[in-house]
Amino acid sequence: MVAFFVCGVAIAHTIRWHVGDNVYTTTTCNSGDSITPPTAPAGKTGYHFVGWEPHQRIKYLESNGTQYINTKQSLLYGYRYVAKVEYTDLTDYSDRGSLIFGTLTTNNGVLVGILDEHFLFRCITNITTGDNININKVYTFDLQLALGNNVLSIYDEAGALQDRLPINTQTTLNNLNYYLFGLNFNNVATGLSSLKLYEFKVYNADILIHYFIPVIDTNGTPCMLDNVTGQYFYNAGSGQFIAGPAI
Repeated sequence: MVAFFVCGVAIAHTIRWHVGDNVYTTTTCNSGDSITPPTAPAGKTGYHFVGWEPHQRIKYLESNGTQYINTKQSLLYGYRYVAKVEYTDLTDYSDRGSLIFGTLTTNNGVLVGILDEHFLFRCITNITTGDNININKVYTFDLQLALGNNVLSIYDEAGALQDRLPINTQTTLNNLNYYLFGLNFNNVATGLSSLKLYEFKVYNADILIHYFIPVIDTNGTPCMLDNVTGQYFYNAGSGQFIAGPAI
């Protein structure tokens, strides 16, 4: 995917057109020229090409503790939730910690993130505690939700397994929309984090049904794009997300 633009000075520019994470083709334009999109790529099994999206892919979306995204979805049994993140600060957090995503009512919910001053990872409130998580390091958190058999796997940036936490206690879900960069606690955002989100994937069995990637839209606003549905998701908190470097 690529953002459309018009060159304003007498400089030649190379434009890379992406399909997924791969460069499909490159074109050039001179300053003052409009851009003609290339021929549409061939169809991919299970997908159809709807057009070149006018956004810029970036490496990550960074929050400073006041931003979050409402995914408009509930957490469900039989689903996997995979977040690739990097904490940038753990000195300021609420009583419910610095969360990556989650929902919570008075009696039930799922939390994924840092919950106390010892930087201990915890998933599903007050049930499982795992290894320490360090700032400025990239981790992938892979949560499998299943009735009576929830498992959290934590990987380092190289893909090596750091910890696997089986959670055998029955987990009761709720109908709240889960938030990214924090927690939806009875429809109030809390536990908001200072972190970089590189991607967030949702699987139903082995089928990828949501793939959130960080982008800059045509108005220059950093946000997340669901690369499966084509829907953009924007900051629902205060301030503005920080855009990572362009890809």
